[in-house]
Amino acid sequence: MPEFCAAHTLTPPAGRDSACREWDGAQPGWAVAGPLCETEVRVAVRDVPMLLWDLLDLEQQIPRPLSQALDGQPSGKPGPPIPLALAPEALQAEIVHVLTTWEAEVRARCGLSEPPERGPNLPWHTTVSKRPPLARVRAGAAVQRALAVLAPRLPELARIPATAVQATGVEDPPEDMFGWEALLHLSRLHARARSMLGRTRRTERLPGDCSGCGAYDLRRDEPRFEGDPCDVYCGQCGRQWSRDAYDQYVMLCVTGMVAA
Repeated sequence: MPEFCAAHTLTPPAGRDSACREWDGAQPGWAVAGPLCETEVRVAVRDVPMLLWDLLDLEQQIPRPLSQALDGQPSGKPGPPIPLALAPEALQAEIVHVLTTWEAEVRARCGLSEPPERGPNLPWHTTVSKRPPLARVRAGAAVQRALAVLAPRLPELARIPATAVQATGVEDPPEDMFGWEALLHLSRLHARARSMLGRTRRTERLPGDCSGCGAYDLRRDEPRFEGDPCDVYCGQCGRQWSRDAYDQYVMLCVTGMVAA
């Protein structure tokens, strides 16, 4: 029996009634690609590979201390340290942790070979299988390796059953997390990186007033996915109209002005 998209069970983001992207105002989309709807998987296929570039772009948001000279050989008394931008650095660390954690789970799930080098078998572990952690490598190399495994296997990731992992970092307590939750988490990481880098969705202000609250604040966002209807909405009360309904409203207004 068909089931609804599992994303609907999560807390929706601000301004939305459901976390499912196929929410039509009455019900979420149908789970046709494992536990998730087709749109959620398609968005993840588009966004997850971009995490490597997000990692590199976030690096540009972290200023270098003044004591580091351009030639690498500072002379004289170094200047006082400047505050570092900790938010991009924390997001970078979360991207690396989440990708490498679920890379290990997908490798085990799909029967793939382990990376050639591994670290010592420490008493703590990040997954229920108690595999030793990967050898320490640079963040970019770890992300590139993880994406090479995950990007072609996102549907398989979405079908992984509940697994005990540390969700966002090694300081988190272990908790059960489904693969489809990890897939949505990776998509949200890309959205958070875009927001931190100032690459949020463009919003267009449209003429006209809201028929609900009367505010002169009609807006329309750029498409979020292929086939997005880009409905017009009120920035004050959130009431929405289809593009055709708004065009008809504008035509009536223009006709009334001409007749007057």
